[in-house]
Parts: sequence; structure tokens; C-alpha cells
Amino acid sequence: MSKEYTFDDYRRDNPEARVISAYSEDGSVRVMTRDTRFEADSDETLLALVPDDTSEDKARHRAARRGEKPPASTDNPQADT
Repeated sequence: MSKEYTFDDYRRDNPEARVISAYSEDGSVRVMTRDTRFEADSDETLLALVPDDTSEDKARHRAARRGEKPPASTDNPQADT
């Protein structure tokens, strides 16, 4: 995470991700539990289980984050018209 790419950005780009833990440059590790609200700090790196999105999924998430129109689908072009 960074100040430019926040935990909220990560969540928007990876809605199905299951964050397991976060670690910081000083070596400290925080483990997510079901009973705790988890927020990552800007100097932490996440360890998460993320489904294998297609490049189109990632492009849609990126467009949504930027407030742009999603790209046309190459799988089913009729669905985007």
C-alpha cells in the first residue's frame, strides 16, 4: 500500500480478495481475524488470496476506480452495446 494506492483502492480493484495479513518494512506482521476490522497502512504489503481475474476484469475495476466508462468486452461484444 502507498499514499497513492490505498487500501480502499485495493478493495475496489480486488472485491473478491481475502486479505490474510499485512507486513511492514520493519518486519512486523498483522494477521487478519474475523473479529477485527482490518485496515492496511500506507507502508504495509498485503498477503491475500485473490481469484484469477481476466485482464478484462482488471480493466473494468481500473475504469471504475477512475470514474471512466468500462472497456468493451471481447468475450461478448453485444453485451456492452
